[in-house]
Amino acid sequence: HRDIKPANIMYNEIDNSVKVTDFGIARITASSRTKTGVVLGTPSYMSPEQLAARHVDGRSDLFSFGVTLFELLTGKQPFTGDSMAALMYQIANTKHPDPARLRADLPGCLRAVFDRLLHKKPDRRYQTGEDAQQALVKCLGLAVEKETKTR
Repeated sequence: HRDIKPANIMYNEIDNSVKVTDFGIARITASSRTKTGVVLGTPSYMSPEQLAARHVDGRSDLFSFGVTLFELLTGKQPFTGDSMAALMYQIANTKHPDPARLRADLPGCLRAVFDRLLHKKPDRRYQTGEDAQQALVKCLGLAVEKETKTR
């Protein structure tokens, strides 16, 4: 996707579903006109590798999902800066805050989930969305319905 952020996630309360929208950047990066080294996306939600214009894959989206989830659960973004350079430095070099320090009622197991989602190195993150989902389900004790519709 390359631009996971709150504005691109829609909730439908009629059927209790969540959808990711706006695949514009993913379409652009799939195009043969895309050049290596071009940075596209919303900086606050970008992974370290995306900001550095290095190769990105689904693990970059998992980092962006981690930023989005952190903000959803704590009301704060995990990385901030007074300038673009300061923000980029935070994303690339600084560990995210402990979510429980920002919101005491969050389960302690979320710290480990965020440690993996927001790891600076893609190889140390969850490798698939399903891996991240399983960790969240286990941590939060949720039941998850599998979507059976074809797209």
